[in-house]
Amino acid sequence: MKNKLTILLCFVMFLSISKLTAAEKFTPKVPMPVHKRLVVAHRGASFTAPENTLPAYKEAIRVGANGAECDVYISTDGVMFLTHDGTVKRTLGGGDEKVTALTYAEIKKRDAGAWKDPKYAGTHAPTLEEYLQVLKGTTCYPVIEIKQAGFEQKLVDAVKKAGMTEVSTIIAFSKDVVKAVRKADPNISVAFLSGKPKDKNTDEEIVAALISDCKELDTNVLDLQHNFLTENIIKSLQAAGIHVWAWTVNDPVRMKQLLDWGIESITTDMPDLLVTVIKERPDLPLLDISQDTARHTVIAAGTEEVYQGHPTSVLMPDGKTIFVVWCINHGGAAGPMAKSTDGGETWVRLDKKLPEGFKKHMNCPSIYRMVDAAGKERIFVFSAHQRMPSIVSEDGGNT
Repeated sequence: MKNKLTILLCFVMFLSISKLTAAEKFTPKVPMPVHKRLVVAHRGASFTAPENTLPAYKEAIRVGANGAECDVYISTDGVMFLTHDGTVKRTLGGGDEKVTALTYAEIKKRDAGAWKDPKYAGTHAPTLEEYLQVLKGTTCYPVIEIKQAGFEQKLVDAVKKAGMTEVSTIIAFSKDVVKAVRKADPNISVAFLSGKPKDKNTDEEIVAALISDCKELDTNVLDLQHNFLTENIIKSLQAAGIHVWAWTVNDPVRMKQLLDWGIESITTDMPDLLVTVIKERPDLPLLDISQDTARHTVIAAGTEEVYQGHPTSVLMPDGKTIFVVWCINHGGAAGPMAKSTDGGETWVRLDKKLPEGFKKHMNCPSIYRMVDAAGKERIFVFSAHQRMPSIVSEDGGNT
């Protein structure tokens, strides 16, 4: 049997996806590396240890994070150092001084740990070089947010001096900073940090705005606030050639949801929790064949007016028989069904075998194989309309 995976092709699964054809896939004019950083510790393991300090990064390494995010400013005497806020008030001992108005000696003498827990008293705000040296030689790689414009070249040079250009990612909310880093060294990965685009409400509008940002900045990595992300937004951006990261996620349910939607990186204060969530998920291989049309089998082709959407499938114990169900249009009739007995090579439509009333069921059908305590196998198809109506087969799908 040929190594073929079956895809129920939908002309439009969602409106925005329909507008992102392979021909419109974005690639940076200046090639840029893209790194896989599924677990990024936000300011280190900042739920456990004081943020942006060496203890937080050592803890991130210990629990298995493969990325460690930090925030970088530059002092009045030209030293790049780590802290998040623009003033010393919250994490550097109190007061109203702006961190950019102090020398590094003045920054370093401030306590960066006692606010979190007395056991961290005496911890200092590290330099960028200290942060890089803690991560060097580990599998926890730098994710560096530049908080202040004007020293991009200096920072890129420091990363290069540490021998970590090829494993580091620079991130920034400022478009000017992203552009400056891209210009400073095209060999370093750069992601644009963003919340929901202003005045954009639909998924289609959001996706279009973010793609426009990528083209303007010549980067194909977005690091996005997770709150506004939907599966449609993520998959639409990925279909356009853009890698999607998310921040800052501390809820295990949301972590699982984003992972199921194909997110490529999650930034969290709790990297140990995210590592656990990932370990508890099924260890299934991921293979993207979306562009490998020779391996596609068209079961139901859509048109501009009608799309075949929301497919679910079930593989039977013989490893060859597959049933798939779907609906016509979003919220439309849940009637179509097809069956393959050769692992997806060929398909037969079963619409006429279905109970007459099932085509009146509306929206998002799902199919399951269930075996009761006595060993009796049944195939159920539920639809998401009102009281979850269902149809059932007790003879392997023959009737």
